[in-house]
Amino acid sequence: MQEQIDPLVRLVHGILDATAPRSLGPFEFQQADASEAELERFLCNEIWYSGRYQVFIRKDVQSGWAMECPCVTREQEDDPQIDPDCEECTGKGHCSMRVTHLSIKREDREPIHDWRDLQIIKSLFCGPESEGIEIYPAESRMVDTANQFHLWVFPDGATIPVGFNDGRLVADSNYGQGKQRPFEIKPEGLIADDDFRRKALTYCESKGMIGSEQIKVLGEPATDAEIRAVYAALPKDELKSAIEHWSKRCNKDDPDEQEVKRRLFLIADINAERMLKKDAENP
Repeated sequence: MQEQIDPLVRLVHGILDATAPRSLGPFEFQQADASEAELERFLCNEIWYSGRYQVFIRKDVQSGWAMECPCVTREQEDDPQIDPDCEECTGKGHCSMRVTHLSIKREDREPIHDWRDLQIIKSLFCGPESEGIEIYPAESRMVDTANQFHLWVFPDGATIPVGFNDGRLVADSNYGQGKQRPFEIKPEGLIADDDFRRKALTYCESKGMIGSEQIKVLGEPATDAEIRAVYAALPKDELKSAIEHWSKRCNKDDPDEQEVKRRLFLIADINAERMLKKDAENP
């Protein structure tokens, strides 16, 4: 009897569950063969499924964010030309930003919310450089009726004005007190362990985190060579600021006094090398 049920109906209503025959991988998606009427019924433009997830896609959803209208052209950066007859912006030059709504649930309907999986799904359907949000709303407009998760994804080029802005950093190693799980699918651009440690050390030094604070991040104390490499990469002005910072700390009752003095010694050594190099280049 189950085999006679329309595949889309089975998909949407959960009759086709995790126990049904399925050869697709967790992120190997196939589009459901749905009619226009069926898509309209479920308020979406497309339905996709894999061996793990179902994704309902609703495109061109109007949002409350404004964006520059596509009708705007520029011969010069500071001289926008607006089409006065544009129906989208009614000649104002700005219109509502349209987003893509991804409604996602697992095939087994379990309440498992995996950020990595949602990131992969976002990139697969909206592009790797698109950015999306998941909303944690006011209690007065909360909707919680099923183990289903929602992403609203902005057009390419639109950047959400919060988050981290220091570039890509993806690692699969444990550092300090942090714990990282293995990747099911290895992403491109994984940072090497040595590079990750160097970045973590540079961050700690820039924030004045030394001694026990630094060990919590790195897992073990930094060597003189590692610390020296951080400061040797700084330009003259930033190195001068670092000297001033550590000198001030050296004059206080600092529990990490020896660590402070170690940095002042290493920076002084770097300065001396730079002076010698300058003298050699300008005899």
